[in-house]
Amino acid sequence: NLLKATKLYDYKLLLHIQKHDLIDMAHATSRRYPLRNTQTPIPRTRTNYGRSALTYQIPALINRVSSQINFDIPFHRFKKQIRLFLLNDCAAVTA
Repeated sequence: NLLKATKLYDYKLLLHIQKHDLIDMAHATSRRYPLRNTQTPIPRTRTNYGRSALTYQIPALINRVSSQINFDIPFHRFKKQIRLFLLNDCAAVTA
């Protein structure tokens, strides 16, 4: 029941996103017609340094998991939900 080190960053970042309601801010900056494309726009970057910035990481992570994770539940249930999601995601990758 331990998360892999590569998924620990995603776990902490998802907790930060839910705790500070960054999901609402990400959807507020979405495109003009949200019904056509529901993904949050990711800023363009040319370097690995740009890809490691939170302005890139948060929208990228939200786009990757928003269809499978509910951000509107209480914090203690959210923690359990993302832990199970990341554990199952790790198991699917290694299997």
